[in-house]
Parts: sequence; structure tokens; C-alpha cells
Amino acid sequence: MIADLSATLLGFLAALLIGALVGLERERHKSELAEPGAPGVRSFAIAALCGATASWLQTQGYPGLLLLVCALVAATGWLQFAAELRHQPENGDLTTHLALVMTVLLGAVAMESRNLAAALGICTMALLAYKRPLHAAIASLHQDDVYAAARLLIVFFIILPLLPQHAIDPWGAINPYQLGWLVALLSGLSFLGYLAARHFSRTQGSLLTSLAAALVSSTAVTLNLARQSRRLAADEREHILLAANVAAAWSVMFVRLPLVVAMLNQKLGLWVALRELPLALLCALFATILLRRSRQQTHGSEAMALRNPFSLIEALQYAAFLAALLLIAHLAHDYLSPRALPLVAAMAGLTDVDPISVAMAQQAQHVADMHPFAQAIIVACISNSVVRFVIALTIGKKKFFLPLLLLLIAFTLPLIAFL
Repeated sequence: MIADLSATLLGFLAALLIGALVGLERERHKSELAEPGAPGVRSFAIAALCGATASWLQTQGYPGLLLLVCALVAATGWLQFAAELRHQPENGDLTTHLALVMTVLLGAVAMESRNLAAALGICTMALLAYKRPLHAAIASLHQDDVYAAARLLIVFFIILPLLPQHAIDPWGAINPYQLGWLVALLSGLSFLGYLAARHFSRTQGSLLTSLAAALVSSTAVTLNLARQSRRLAADEREHILLAANVAAAWSVMFVRLPLVVAMLNQKLGLWVALRELPLALLCALFATILLRRSRQQTHGSEAMALRNPFSLIEALQYAAFLAALLLIAHLAHDYLSPRALPLVAAMAGLTDVDPISVAMAQQAQHVADMHPFAQAIIVACISNSVVRFVIALTIGKKKFFLPLLLLLIAFTLPLIAFL
């Protein structure tokens, strides 16, 4: 009995605090817009208590009260909104009234699950508080970005559930559901990096742009900056600044790769992380040294040319490439020798390090000895790093690629030692 009473009182207290939390944000908003009649902290706290009380009374044998309270709050909000439209049409906004109804429901949820109610309350407050950044971010989206996001959501929530969740080849190497999930995961990560790179290119400068763009492709970052180096004059500081951005972008691979591998195979991901995260710090330190040498602000370079990385056709091509790598890795391990895997990884790493690393992580789930698969990932990193340096060497100027040669040697020697 005492425990039930304590839980009930804690539910009411949680409802009151959640209502006050949302109400504090609305109170600030009301002060900014000089709307003294709009709901504020007291209204939201009381609305949350109304929801909690209605939920509690329903457990005492009074059904339908929560629905009635929500209907009354919604009707009151609609009447106030209609009055606002008549007097100030340009200031009509349903957001506060919808938030008030949501706060009633949050108060009811708090009586059943305080943690869930707190999480939903924080989300509600964040959506209200970040109005301007959200509107600015949406306004900056191109129509193609919206289409790409819609296609990505279609892949995640419509196509993926329909895929077979068993191997479809005689060797048991290709599971369509797992393959689709991997492609969607990597495509989503690249898409988020693309959006972040576009945002930083307008606000924070080239260094953060390079870091975000490396989530899409560190090879593309190297190519872009090498082209900028080719167009620059002989000023050494400009080339060093571009090299610093490339070094920062290269560090992303040594962070992203262990995370991707760990999502598929925690033991292999930990092995890769212990060897590659120190190299990420090395690249970051090298980039910092180069930035200090350049003695310039990081917004001095041109905007980076990036295109939206997600399309259904490219996703299908990526899936076909990944399926081929999975099959080759499976056959090489079973019918040739585990020692053949690094050779496969070296060739695959010439184009991209993610697919072969994913294939190795997937294949290593079914074997006891993971060392050949770990070696293959390291070889792919070396192969891909050499390709990126060759791009810098052939396109960029000497003052641009020489620092990158030192960095390549600095992190390639430890990678070779890990083999």
C-alpha cells in the first residue's frame, strides 16, 4: 500500500516537473513575442497535472476522463487560436496549443512510466526551443536532398522488412536482409555526413567541412583539396592549410571504420579500434601542427564540391559490389586459404575501404580465427590510403602533397607492423 502511494506521488511529481519544463520554454517564447495571454509555465504545469489526475482517476474506475481532458484542452486551444487569427492573422500559430495537449498526455504517461514521460518531455521542449535552427536547416535543404531522404526512409522501413532473412546462395554467404541493412546503414551515414558538410561549408569553415565530408568519402575530400592546391599560387601557407584539412579528413577513416566493424562484430571491432584509434589521434595531431604552421583561419579555402551521395541506383550498385565481396571472401576462405583474404582486401581497398571491411566483419562472425579477417581490414586501409596519396601526388602541388607523404609513412608503418 505504501509502495503504491509512493509510486503515485512520484508520478504526480514527475508530471509537474515535466509540465514546468515545457512551460519554461513557452514562457520564454511568450516574453520574446510579447504575448501576455499565451499559455506559460503555470498553464503547462497545470495541464500536466490534469493529465496525471485523469490517468489516476481512470484506474479508480472513472474511464474516459483522459480523453475528455484532452478534448477540453484542445477545444480551448482552438478557440484561442481562432481569436488570434481574427485579431492578428500573421501571428497565428498552433504550436503552443498542440504542445499544451501533448503536455496533458505527458502527465498521463508519467503515471505509468516516468522515464518515458521525461524522455518525451525533453523531446517536446527541444522541438519548441530549436524552432529557428530547425527552420533554417529545412530552408537550406535542396529538393533533391528531400527526395534522397525520402528514398532512404523507404529503404529502411519498407524495402528492408520485405527482404528474405536467410541466405539465398548455395554457399550461405549472401543474406539479402543483412546485405540491405548494411547498405542502408552506410548510405545513411554518408547522407548525414553530406548534410553536415554542406552546413559547415556555410558556417564553420573548411576544416569542419572536411571532417564531415570524410563521412561521405575521404577520397573525394582529397581530390577536391588537391584540385584547389593545383589552382593556388605559390604561397606555402595556403597549401599547408589544405594539407591540414586532408589530414583531418584522413583521421575520420580510423574512427568510422572501427565503429562500422563493431556494429557487425564487436570482437573484431575492438581489435580494429585498438590499432586504428591511435592513428586517428596521430592524423589529428598532424593536422593541428599543419594548421599552426599555416597561421591562417580555417575558412580560407574554397567551398567543397559535394553531391548528394544517396540514390537508389547507386545503392543497388553498392549492394551488388558488397554481395560480390561477401561471396569472394567466403569462397577464398573456404576453398583457397585464409591467407588469400588480404589479397582480396588489397584490390577492393583501391576503390573503397568500407565494403571490404563490412564483408570481413560479416564473414568473421562464423569462424573462430579472426586474425586473417583483421589482417584484411588493415591491408584495405593501407591500399586505400596509398590511393588517396597518389591522388594528392598527381593532382596537387609539391607543397601540398609532401606533408601528406610524411603522414602516410607515419601511420602506414604501424599498420604494417600489425599484420
